Amino acid sequence: MVNNMRRILLTISYDGTDYSGWQVQKDPDIRTVQGELNKACTKLFKTEIMSIGASRTDAGVHAVGQRAVIDVDTSIPTEKIHLAINSFLPNDVVIVCAEDVSGDFNPRFQAERKIYEYRIYNNPVRNPICRNYSEYVREKLDIKKMSEAAEAFIGEHDFKGFCSSGNSSKTTVRTIYEMTVQRDGDFVVIRVIGNGFLYNMVRIIAGTLIPTGISAIFEITLDSPIPAITPIIPPILVNTTASVKNCPKMLRFFAPTAFFNPISLVLSVTDTSIIFITPIPPTSKEILAIQIN
Repeated sequence: MVNNMRRILLTISYDGTDYSGWQVQKDPDIRTVQGELNKACTKLFKTEIMSIGASRTDAGVHAVGQRAVIDVDTSIPTEKIHLAINSFLPNDVVIVCAEDVSGDFNPRFQAERKIYEYRIYNNPVRNPICRNYSEYVREKLDIKKMSEAAEAFIGEHDFKGFCSSGNSSKTTVRTIYEMTVQRDGDFVVIRVIGNGFLYNMVRIIAGTLIPTGISAIFEITLDSPIPAITPIIPPILVNTTASVKNCPKMLRFFAPTAFFNPISLVLSVTDTSIIFITPIPPTSKEILAIQIN
């Protein structure tokens, strides 16, 4: 019997709306993209198939170029394998193409870079057709401010603060090669290129950039000038009369002869800091801090 075992690299596109992410789960009732792919391949090749994916996507995340390999013993021509698998897949998952690779090829560890796009529908009115394929932000986003903030993420960093608690990666250090923020009509697209992403990492980065783009959050405006505020208890003026009067008497007993004619008539001074408690009426707007000299 001829052994036709081959490792096939699949390029996969899917709508992740109805899936709990890419990775197959222990609970068979949890629907995942990888689970559907494994079942389709198992039916086609009549043996249990376990695919190996290049990356995991979270629940509700879509893909146009996910990569995965399968090991199959088949004589089906490579150019027809994707068509054969598609006949067993649901309509929201499609194998775009298939190609032969070496038996030791691993898409997870040999992937040079990964691309993640986060799309935001930025319009005063919602678009129901886009609800499953973009985040909605009503306020006008400032692309320049978001782009400037995105530069801080470029490079190798520990992104521990930018992943959810369910992250299972051995290390939280990742490298971002490029991050851009661009407007495409009513959409704002955050495009991230890196060597890998943590659990919910790009979602959290996007959630950080969005407030940066809402100018109203960072621009403080005053509807009226700051009113002059009178302290509750006015400061008490320093009275030096007693010091002037008592200075000659005290010098006679305590001061050396050389200092019999003092430079100052004030024998001692205590430095006192006075704190004014200023009543401020309630307000729903941010106001500038008031410096009292």
